[in-house]
Amino acid sequence: MHETGWFDFMNPGSMQAYLDYQHHGGEGARGNQMLIAGVVGHGTGVPVSKNGTMVGCKAGDLVFAPEACHRRPTEDIMHWFRHHAGLDPSPPAWPRVYFFTVGDVTNATAPGNSWEGADSWPPPGSSTMLLYTTATNRLSPSASTSDTSSEYLYDPSDPAPTVGGRNLFPEAGGVGPMDQRGVEARADVVSFSMEIDAPMQIAGEVTLRLVLRISAVDTSIVAHLSDVYPDGRSMLMMEGTARLGTYNSSLAAVTPVTPGEVISLELSLGHISLALNAGHQLRVSVSSSSSPKLWVNPNDGSSYGQAQSPVPCNVTLLHGPAGCRLSVPVMA
Repeated sequence: MHETGWFDFMNPGSMQAYLDYQHHGGEGARGNQMLIAGVVGHGTGVPVSKNGTMVGCKAGDLVFAPEACHRRPTEDIMHWFRHHAGLDPSPPAWPRVYFFTVGDVTNATAPGNSWEGADSWPPPGSSTMLLYTTATNRLSPSASTSDTSSEYLYDPSDPAPTVGGRNLFPEAGGVGPMDQRGVEARADVVSFSMEIDAPMQIAGEVTLRLVLRISAVDTSIVAHLSDVYPDGRSMLMMEGTARLGTYNSSLAAVTPVTPGEVISLELSLGHISLALNAGHQLRVSVSSSSSPKLWVNPNDGSSYGQAQSPVPCNVTLLHGPAGCRLSVPVMA
């Protein structure tokens, strides 16, 4: 049994463990895994009480209905263990995958904000939506036909701050979904958005293909995916990071990047079930820092603890059919 939270710093590992054991495990493990995924995790999914009564479930800056904190009853979980220990012949009646769909917490009629069940993860019935970045800062289902690009300059002396996300400690910049508008307003952050005209549910792993050039021998990439509310709040839902100097090599060794050379990488932003309501926006933002959560990359090819000679790095994101692209699993 695997239990995790969408905003938990251990979510990527927990989800990968479930998928590996479920599909590639040994006899007795393969096909017999169970998954519980919601908003409860390290530092998130905290009960909110008023006059001794639970009135909400807080994750970051969002307060969900109380049921978001109510996972499976303890007896259900013990039944599962007894069954697989050979102490109870009757299999559990609840779904093999039990997950909470995040929705608009300000609108009682919005989709999501409820527990769902499925036989597998991702849930059956999802298909991949491809969204291409554009030079006009949009996410579009159609790639631009011309070769265009977007740029930002990352200066290690002024890194972008960490504001929420999958962190263990609040001291790292907060934990869970938090408003990214202050970060997105920086000159060293580029954002791409798509308006949601009709409710859309994302369920599964979201990945971002980045095609880029840099002016230094190394830098880092930080990607955020946000649910933008009608009032403008850009609430962080998912994130992914990579260091270009170690992307195709051992983490213990830095391989210098050739400045100006085109680099392509696939970045996982993790797993989630997220219902985007009409009037919201889906947004992905790209930068090269998130401090203090991540080590500030000096862009010089040095490793942590070594002498450094920090240099600014210009990052060019390429658009078009072979350029940057977001892959989103959408329920039918």
